[in-house]
Amino acid sequence: VKGGEEEEKEKKAKTKRAGIEDVKDAEEYFDNNDEAPPGWRDARTQKQKDDEENPILMTRTDYAKELLRRKRVKKKKKPTETESKVLKFGEFISEGVMNDLLKAGKSKKDSEISLDDGADIPIDPLTSQILVKYIEGLSSSEKNRTIQQIQRTERAFMKVLGKAHENT
Repeated sequence: VKGGEEEEKEKKAKTKRAGIEDVKDAEEYFDNNDEAPPGWRDARTQKQKDDEENPILMTRTDYAKELLRRKRVKKKKKPTETESKVLKFGEFISEGVMNDLLKAGKSKKDSEISLDDGADIPIDPLTSQILVKYIEGLSSSEKNRTIQQIQRTERAFMKVLGKAHENT
């Protein structure tokens, strides 16, 4: 039943997009009509539009996700010069993410891990325990490098999480 409903939603979405499924086709439509095709949006920021950069076309669903991502990025305040120096010094202290993982592992409900790039990653206790066990099993230098790696970006975090799951 679920598959039928999803197929129906996809058919409706395709109809709203006037049958245009490929980004190149959407870009061609944009070039010919000076606007995005039905069901598509130009995802450029106003500055990009003012600078007359090429359009960035995506479906309305993807555009909504992009707007949410931009809001998260905007919420991050830029550090002052003093804060910036403290952050640079603090980059060498990698206990933050490990403390978060240890707390998440002891918690009975899902938690969030905050990374240096501003991303907040939801994590359940079991996954947190697996990750901590994997990291603690590494040599000292490898452990420090891995902690610094997962603290930086969501992509790096997920990469290490994949390795941890492979090793359990």
